[in-house]
Amino acid sequence: MTWFLFTIIVGLGLYRLVVYARRVKNYYKVTGTIVGNEVKTVDDALMGKKYFYSPIVSFTDMHGHPQQLICGADNADRPLYKPGASIKLLVHPDDSTRFIMYDFVEGILIPIIWIIIGTAIPIIPMLFPETFKD
Repeated sequence: MTWFLFTIIVGLGLYRLVVYARRVKNYYKVTGTIVGNEVKTVDDALMGKKYFYSPIVSFTDMHGHPQQLICGADNADRPLYKPGASIKLLVHPDDSTRFIMYDFVEGILIPIIWIIIGTAIPIIPMLFPETFKD
């Protein structure tokens, strides 16, 4: 069972790392500034009105053209970023409207933690066999 968990967890961690690396392989990194938030209102039958906030980001692409675009990521109840905040973006070189927010934690750190945990699952019983006796 431990080797099965090892395979699943490490496999998922490696998969997420590879997918993230392939997704952003050709993208270039720029610094953007939050200039505001777009607010979307949704009427919920049970909860009433709900508000979703999407940041509006301003940056200059690699060709020197200024861009001001709405991010696809939105957050309920409060804005993710305050206006004037600086964020890292990964922008596609062919189409600067295709960009994603650079998130080291979600893209790199969490998959590495999964790999470490998955590797520890079979190693810990080997290091402490008296603790894991039947």
